[in-house]
Amino acid sequence: MRRRIGLGLSVLFLGYEVLSVGLAGALAERGAFAPALAIRPDLASVASGRAEAALAAGDPVAADSFARAALAQSPQDARALRIIGLAAEARGRIDAADAAMSLGARLGWHDTATQQWLFKQGLLRADFVTAAQSGDALARMDRMRPQTFQLFWLMASQTQGSAALAGRLEEEPNWRPAFLLSAGQYLRGAQGTATMQTLLAAMRRSTHPATTAELGAYFDAAVRRGEIAQAYSIWHALAAPHGLLYDGGFDRFAAQGDGNQPIPFEWQPGGGAMTVTAGSDPANPALEVDSHGQGGIAVSQTVMLAPGAYRLTARMGAPPGAAGDAFDWVVKCLPGRTDVGVAPARRGGVDFDVPATGCPAQSVVLRVARVGAIGGDTPVRFDDAAIALR
Repeated sequence: MRRRIGLGLSVLFLGYEVLSVGLAGALAERGAFAPALAIRPDLASVASGRAEAALAAGDPVAADSFARAALAQSPQDARALRIIGLAAEARGRIDAADAAMSLGARLGWHDTATQQWLFKQGLLRADFVTAAQSGDALARMDRMRPQTFQLFWLMASQTQGSAALAGRLEEEPNWRPAFLLSAGQYLRGAQGTATMQTLLAAMRRSTHPATTAELGAYFDAAVRRGEIAQAYSIWHALAAPHGLLYDGGFDRFAAQGDGNQPIPFEWQPGGGAMTVTAGSDPANPALEVDSHGQGGIAVSQTVMLAPGAYRLTARMGAPPGAAGDAFDWVVKCLPGRTDVGVAPARRGGVDFDVPATGCPAQSVVLRVARVGAIGGDTPVRFDDAAIALR
């Protein structure tokens, strides 16, 4: 009998606990804090809710008092700490606000408002370590990513800001790819180039430096805006190319695979119906093009050559039935796209001259120019492309 009574009392007590917590929480959500506290005076969420309401009503003194009461009931209440911090800020006590917010962030880094406050204060104080840490939390939660990324790029313009940001990027957080892709949106002109160089210098000192593939969108956007020289200088520092033409053996083209952001200073497929691959032999990569009877660009690459006389050379392999006579190598001046050299690919290359003016960059193009010369669907193979002074 005693066991039954004890069990019944336990069930009754548990039912009261569940019902009272739910009722007090519902009342607090409606702003009825007095009856909520009468039902559950020990419930920290009710006390912190009352504190938040007081702060919203413009009473930081009461908000601080209520929040401290909530904290006494639940020392791990990050919400109460945030309210204490905001109440301190409202009364001009920034150091106290910072201490409360920092402790709240350590107890619960998922609190968006706390991280926003710390991010803002870190930027205002040029405390870039704090700003990077709080911005990292916001970006990991996917909260306000566009605004966070924009402020990150402002941070990156400063050497110390770039160092702090590189420290977070070194951990390869889930937002790293999206952030580096956003460079094409936020970085423009000479200032944008300087910012990118500052960040990349900091990242080179980390265990996970940036790669050209991660910055493909930035390079593409910069070239489209006519900032070819600036983008090329950054790409050149990362890629460290050998020779005047990059990846003449198409080894990197083979390694890239599908789905990567094309980079203007590396081989870019022209798109369309033709099939462009690195061949079927991984040990001996080369460019293989099956045009499927279509004209257009097979691949292209943007280079930056000083004025002078040059020769582009490349080996072509066209087995019986392949459309070897259809292809031309073309060199164009950029940005005007004036041809400075054109020759059938069967000749093994083309001579061209880069003029002293109007040709700051050049586009090297392999194209299908004579559709009528196309035979079957046998791929044509290209390898050992190079540019040299003549």
